[in-house]
Amino acid sequence: MEQKKRRLPALKSLLFLECVVRTGSVTAAADELSITHSAVSKQLSQLESWLDVPLFVEKRKGMIPSQELSLIHISEPTRPY
Repeated sequence: MEQKKRRLPALKSLLFLECVVRTGSVTAAADELSITHSAVSKQLSQLESWLDVPLFVEKRKGMIPSQELSLIHISEPTRPY
């Protein structure tokens, strides 16, 4: 049986994800990254489709990481020295 190859998501979608988690909103992330709100939303949507899990719960005051995303620890990179 032949298996379909699944392409990995674009690395920039992970960058956008980290920025939305850190800033708490798509708009703030878009401003920080100097791109449009829709570009961030599209990358998050594609990442959600690839992972097949919701990444955020939308609230009045921003985006809250979903329970599934909360299982992934996103932190600042550590320096090797």
